[in-house]
Amino acid sequence: NHNGLRLVMHFRGNAALPFVVALTLAFAALPGAPTAAQAGETLVFVVHGLRSETGIVRGGIYSSSAVWTTVGGQVGTCTARPRGGTARCVIHAPGPGRYAFAFFHDADSDNVLDTDVVGIPQEGYGFSNNARPGLGAPSFETCAFAVGAGETYETRIEARYGWSL
Repeated sequence: NHNGLRLVMHFRGNAALPFVVALTLAFAALPGAPTAAQAGETLVFVVHGLRSETGIVRGGIYSSSAVWTTVGGQVGTCTARPRGGTARCVIHAPGPGRYAFAFFHDADSDNVLDTDVVGIPQEGYGFSNNARPGLGAPSFETCAFAVGAGETYETRIEARYGWSL
């Protein structure tokens, strides 16, 4: 049940700016602490370069290009509190396989990636493999990584701010 959290990723164009990213979260209910009963492989995303310790880092994993960055397409989600510019986001994957991860730092806890008037992100965001966005989200294949049965996968991701080509 993803603790009532759905990660919503929207990538849209803008006449004044070829790349705009808006990451939004919609809650059915605020997620509680992860339960010990969660099964599956463990994925740990250590996000670095966060500019504040306020708010929360919100992320999700996707299992295919068909649902990559689509509303409700994630197969696991996480939240993490930033400390010292870093947040540790843990997801229990539904099983071994290929996944891609996307996150944003909701510094003001309003469930939306804040942008300026032309749509440039003002809060941190990022993708697995530290993939760079182009004229939209990086592809699932660019962000994908594999995790085997019973494995713990851990990686470091740098938070991006603004327009990061």
